[in-house]
Amino acid sequence: MREVARLRREDFADIQAHVDHANSIFVDQGLRLGASGDMDAFAAFIGSQENSWGASASHNPAHSYLTPTNAFWLYLEEADGTKIASITQKCIRTESFIEDIFSHTLYDTQKPILDARLPEFHDGAEEGDFTFAGNIIYASGLFIRPDYRGRGLIVLARISRSIALRHFKADWLVGIQRLTETSRYHVLERQRFAHCKPFLKGMPYKWDGDFQISWSSRSEWLEAIRLELRDAGIYTPAMSHFDSGRIAVEAIANNRA
Repeated sequence: MREVARLRREDFADIQAHVDHANSIFVDQGLRLGASGDMDAFAAFIGSQENSWGASASHNPAHSYLTPTNAFWLYLEEADGTKIASITQKCIRTESFIEDIFSHTLYDTQKPILDARLPEFHDGAEEGDFTFAGNIIYASGLFIRPDYRGRGLIVLARISRSIALRHFKADWLVGIQRLTETSRYHVLERQRFAHCKPFLKGMPYKWDGDFQISWSSRSEWLEAIRLELRDAGIYTPAMSHFDSGRIAVEAIANNRA
């Protein structure tokens, strides 16, 4: 499942077009987009917000080794500097994403786990389904203040993925969520991952319940942002040879499974 082709000049141009498109949405609402490699600041922000779960261990410097070379966060702020939204992206450089799950190093790298408990795959899932390797982008901390929800700001999650793709030269973009139909709809239709599948029965030391995993390859994410640009009436030189009709048909045929 590992990709070989690298990002091209046209890919970089379309990534920036995706960011510019999102920024126009933010500016129209009087918001400013910012970026930071200060993950302590992220943990402090998300931890202070009502209706938030706080910082996941995977993106919290108290648990994981995070520097500007492997993590950043984006935020939206009002004219007076008040932050109203966030999301963070982490790059995991690995030969096996599943190995990082089973070793618990996806969530904790500051010190080793002394009593490691093995996660259990969900019915119908097995290790060979998730052979992600290389530069894996893993997101957390998506928060939009309640009074700003429903205004299209979810695009923040999508452009954060595009920026991470460019910044870390990603091979795969991966997310883990609760296994529900609502969550599946959210990651496929609103966050626009290419695939979603049942994953684990609980996360040892973290959470109980069933979880799904969602993912896109580098090329699939580039296809997704070009579809988004096309739907917004934005066309770039790379899109002249971008077969969106074929991609849409394949996505429906595969049911994004």
